[in-house]
Amino acid sequence: MHTHTPFTNLAFCIRTFGCQMNKHDSERVAGMLEGLGALPVDAIEDADLVVFMTCCVREAADTRLYGQVASLKNTPLRADTPLSKRVVAVGGCIGQRDGQKLVDELPHLDVVFGTHNLGSLPRLLEEALDEGGHHVEVLDAGSSFASELPTAREHAWAAWLPIAQGCNNFCSYCIVPYVRGREKSRPLEDIVAEAEGYVAAGVKEIILLGQNVNSYGRDLYGSPRFAAVLDALDATGIERLRFA
Repeated sequence: MHTHTPFTNLAFCIRTFGCQMNKHDSERVAGMLEGLGALPVDAIEDADLVVFMTCCVREAADTRLYGQVASLKNTPLRADTPLSKRVVAVGGCIGQRDGQKLVDELPHLDVVFGTHNLGSLPRLLEEALDEGGHHVEVLDAGSSFASELPTAREHAWAAWLPIAQGCNNFCSYCIVPYVRGREKSRPLEDIVAEAEGYVAAGVKEIILLGQNVNSYGRDLYGSPRFAAVLDALDATGIERLRFA
């Protein structure tokens, strides 16, 4: 039973481009919106709220995003919607990189958020619902990991588990350090606690996430300790442990 919120019985759809970290972020967005009483749907045509979780590693991703957002101008609202306008949000790496530029070029876009402030999305959407207009919030660095937010997992038997975010390598062809920030490792006890919760819930497979998982711990301990993560998670009794 949900407390009534501005999102109660609104339908939402998430479109995800890019890496596993983006897919994990999308599960967090779904978890937040479902927790507020919104209902997931598969088709954009059936949604009152549309969230694009974006990737900017390939130029084609920009073209695809702009095309899909632009096409929403001409997509009719669903029957029985309580809204006068479909609310559209863009997050992920293009949101982090372009910020205000997105609403300048796509005037019917309502919300832009970055990779470091997933938890702000419900507030930004609520402001868009209440006030109309554009709501852009892109932060430079995150103070917490997305795993501290609720989740709606795609499969009950598998779970993403971020252990680090960002990258320090600054390869000439790669934008990741600019949109995900510098390497930041999650404390080992937090990783183990989340894994134990998944094992207790019947999860069979955990996939560790990070832009550079084998650098885990360098910022915390001065040297990589990825092997220690694997040992500690093996001790939780998880059946399958993968990393990406």
